[in-house]
Amino acid sequence: MEASIEETSVHYRDGGRVGCALKVWTVVNTAEKSACPALAGGSLPSGNGIVGRTIDDTVSAPEYVTEKGLSHLDSVLVDMMR
Repeated sequence: MEASIEETSVHYRDGGRVGCALKVWTVVNTAEKSACPALAGGSLPSGNGIVGRTIDDTVSAPEYVTEKGLSHLDSVLVDMMR
């Protein structure tokens, strides 16, 4: 769920349009769904998806995925818009 928040809030900003409002709603909804089990004492074991051994490892995982997996995204999007 953290990846959803990170992805939505960092990579898809498009100003004050309807799409932006839907993305903000997605972030809020995901945050709420993540907080409820955490507040009840739930957790995910490390190694489950991109969950790291520490919070710092988990927080840095989306950055790693972005750097390695989306390194050519900007040029692809620019090509598509031409």
